[in-house]
Amino acid sequence: MPNIARSFLTKLGVWTAHPAAYLVLISFTIAWLILEPETFDWHGAATIATWFMTLLIVRAEHRDTQAIHAKLDELLKAD
Repeated sequence: MPNIARSFLTKLGVWTAHPAAYLVLISFTIAWLILEPETFDWHGAATIATWFMTLLIVRAEHRDTQAIHAKLDELLKAD
């Protein structure tokens, strides 16, 4: 069970770091504004802003991790 959870969480992190996650967030925001505009107050705006910042942070961490892995791969090939 831990391996399944670890694998799922890894895939979830990769999906979240993908640029398409921003399209999902924009689609969600547009749907919210169309379907229930009266509930989109400053709490809603804060929620969307929080999700956006979370995606930015996850994307930056993923890019850093990928850069570290690429450098390690180069070092291993050179060795």
